Formats: sequence, C-alpha cells, structure tokens
Amino acid sequence: MGQLTTFRTSGARITKSNPTSDWENDIQGASTGTFIFNLNPTGTGTSASAGTQAAYINQRGGNSGTIVRTFYQFTVPSEAVGLITGITLRIVPFNYSIGDVVVAKSTAVPFANQYNTGHFGSYQSTAYSSVINPSSGWNPTWPTTTGTTDTFDITLNSSAISEANANSGVLKIVFMNYTHDFEVSEPSVGTNVYNGTKMVNGTDDTYGSRARLIVDYGYGNIVAGVAGANIGKVINVATANIGKVSGVS
Repeated sequence: MGQLTTFRTSGARITKSNPTSDWENDIQGASTGTFIFNLNPTGTGTSASAGTQAAYINQRGGNSGTIVRTFYQFTVPSEAVGLITGITLRIVPFNYSIGDVVVAKSTAVPFANQYNTGHFGSYQSTAYSSVINPSSGWNPTWPTTTGTTDTFDITLNSSAISEANANSGVLKIVFMNYTHDFEVSEPSVGTNVYNGTKMVNGTDDTYGSRARLIVDYGYGNIVAGVAGANIGKVINVATANIGKVSGVS
C-alpha cells in the first residue's frame, strides 16, 4: 500500500447574491454567479471568508438571497490512478461554523487554472462526503480555529474514489451548504448559515496549508503469497503500470 499527497491545481469561491422572492430558481438553481474570488497558484497570502453560505434576508424593497460555493480541482499522480483505495481531503478552516456542509461533485472546467462566474452551476448532486456539522451532531464538526496552519481532514467516499480512478486522476469538488443548497430546502427569511475557509495562494505553506488530497493506493491482488496492499513493485515495475502478472490480470 502506498500513500501520496497532491495539492489543488485551482480553486475559487463563487457567490450568487440577488434580490428575489424565488430562492430555488434565482439563487440555488442559478447557472451564473455574481462574484468570484480565484486563488492565485503562484501568489502569496490567504483569503479567509465564508467557504459555504446560504442566506435569505429581508431588505428594504424585499428579500435577498445569497449562496457561496467553493470549488477545487486536483490531479492525482499517474502512479496511483486505477489503484486508489482511499482519499482524505485536507483544508484550512476558519473561525466560524453555523451551517452544515457536504463535498459534492463539480463539473467545472477551469481555464488556465482560473474559474469564472459561469461555473457557479457546474456541479452534480453526487455527494463525495458525509454531511459535516449535521444537527444530529454525530458526524464531523467543522472547526472554528483562527490558526494559520490548523487543518481539517474530510474522508471522501467511494464515489470520489471511483471518479479519480476513472478520470485519469482528475477530481473536481465543490463545497456546498447541505440543507439549503445541495438539498434545495428553501430557508426561512432571516436565515444566514455559513462555514469559514482559508484559500491559500502559492506553492508553499508559508501562509498556511494548501488544500490537498492524501491518497492511499495499492495493487489489488496477491502475487506469490504477498497481499496487494504490501506490493509496491514487481520486478522493479511500479504496480500502477502492471496490468497482468504471468498472463493473469
């Protein structure tokens, strides 16, 4: 069994905010966002803000709705593709958490590692994690740390593993508020629930930890009595490159 770490290749926080009395069509179901913040893969510093949010408030003239979604894309190195057995997503949380969250499947295709507001609706209703911060309290709880290097690990499920194995190692994810966004349950007027994240620029961890995947992988069969989990190479060939041993798949 091997383990490797791969960092995000792109990431963005996309917000949809608009006066409306139709939450589902004008806010949750919108295809295009209103604002965007793209992380800078070669820059420095961090941006700490709501990574997910669902708000429906009364303002002068009527109601106003807001949803925030955070998108990331990763590419797992080829040595593990097809052999992935487990994926842990590690992020940097920030300071506040009064909403529930799910990691879902993104279909956004960043151009030159940058998203645009048109990617707001680029997701599928496939959950890649359990619900974080549910009202039952028995699942993982989103941390409320203000530390620059404190991290939070989220275990991704078999749907995420299958996608990474089948899609040349590319895994696209989006953080969403679970109840009011992913489940499309219209919030009551006055609702404002959110979960803080830090989006970390650059290629080092000077300003905190970049979003990353920790990937477990291994050869799935027994060779000469040795379990696949303990096999890294056969005759100096990486197991990721082995289709058959002695003619047997």
